[in-house]
Parts: sequence; structure tokens; C-alpha cells
Amino acid sequence: MLGMVKNSLLSTVEAWPYRVLSKGEKEQVSYEERACEGGRFAAVELVGKSFDEASKEGAVKLLKYVGGSNDKEQCFQVIASNSHFTKRYWYSLYGNGTWMQWEMAFTAECFGKKMITVAVVEKVSSISIPCDTNTGVGMGMTAPVSITAFPAEDGSFQQKVKVSLRIPSQFQDNPPCPTDESIKIEERKGMTIYSTQFGGYAKETDYVNYAAKLKAALGSEAAYRKDFYLCNGYDPPMKPYGRRNEVWFVKE
Repeated sequence: MLGMVKNSLLSTVEAWPYRVLSKGEKEQVSYEERACEGGRFAAVELVGKSFDEASKEGAVKLLKYVGGSNDKEQCFQVIASNSHFTKRYWYSLYGNGTWMQWEMAFTAECFGKKMITVAVVEKVSSISIPCDTNTGVGMGMTAPVSITAFPAEDGSFQQKVKVSLRIPSQFQDNPPCPTDESIKIEERKGMTIYSTQFGGYAKETDYVNYAAKLKAALGSEAAYRKDFYLCNGYDPPMKPYGRRNEVWFVKE
């Protein structure tokens, strides 16, 4: 987990390479036509859950993968230690999308996959955290996290998504093997897309809304896939302002 946090916060974010082919605006909706490069992607499919729940779960899986859960993973950052305790920092992701930094004192070391109880230094409560003493390779971060959504007849999303992340260029030729067996490495061709952008913390209703706006702006002349589209997020959850989200229609 710490590897995921350090990788997300401290790494330079590498953008999915693309070039803009054209720009347009209609009914106060701006959009671009882009040619996006292909390459290798880490992807995970989730079914039977709502879009918001599945997209969050899939994103965390992929962030763990590029953060070090591809071979081995380090568990905590030691900041002070003596014969009686070991003090470390731990970062945790809460359900509302915010990150908290905890300062903790450990009275026991962790081995393998054991669960240990961690007393929070300035809190009364305690929590249990799964730990893994192995270390993997931090691959760096790419953007966006891309979620393939499958619209139903009423425009809402089916309970099936594929969450994917383009593997950083340094590892494109030989991607590390994920330790999470649900993550697959895929080879994808380049594609041309129509894209529109919006801000805020995006949820299913926002993507559906902006997909409808993009559809109206493109009109009937543009040819693109109707059976799915891509919902993209560029920012970590701890960024409250200036967030970037996009809806992509894949051109036929």
C-alpha cells in the first residue's frame, strides 16, 4: 500500500500519448478529435457492481500494481525506532475518496501476510492492516485511468466495467507481472476518439450527462462505437480543485 501511495504522489505523471486532429464546439460543449497511441495496458474487469464502486476498486488494484505489487511490496516507512517500539507513517484511502496520514507506533514487526493491530498514536481507536514485507518495483504513474463503460438502453451503465491504465513507457517492452491475478496485460492498437472534458469528482451520473452532451454536439454525422465508451480520470483523490475528467467516444 505504501508503495502505491509513494508512487502516486511522488512520481512524475506520464500522459497517454496523443495528438489533436481537430477541435469543435457546439451548444457550449467543446470537444476534440484525437489520435491516441496504442501500447500495453494493465486492465481489470469487474462485474456485478455499480459503476462507482467497481471503478474505484479497479483503480486501486491498478495503482497498487504500478506502485509495487508486481513482484514484491514494502509495507511501512520507518521514521524512528528503538528497542521498545518502531514508529512509522501509514497512508489510508477512505470510502469518501480522501487520504489520511496516520502516525503510528508499532510494538510488533510484521511477517509475510499476517495481520497486525496498529495503535494510532494520537487516537484511542486501533485498526488492523494487512502487510507484506516484500518489495517490488515502483513503475511511475500514467494518466488517465480509463474505465470502459457499457451503456444500457436507458443510458445508465450496466454492472460491468473494465478499468485500465497505460503501462509507463519505461516498462512497455517488458511489463512486470502483476501479483493480482485479476489484472491482465493487454496489447492494444492506437485509436481515434472524440473527447469532451469536465471537472469535479466524477461519478456515473456525471459521465452519463457529459456523454449525452458530447453525443448532441457531434450530431448524426460522426461515426463512433455506441456499445461502449471510455470514462477517464486524470487526478488523484486528494486533489480537490482543477480536476480533469473526460468522456471518450471511439471513432469507427
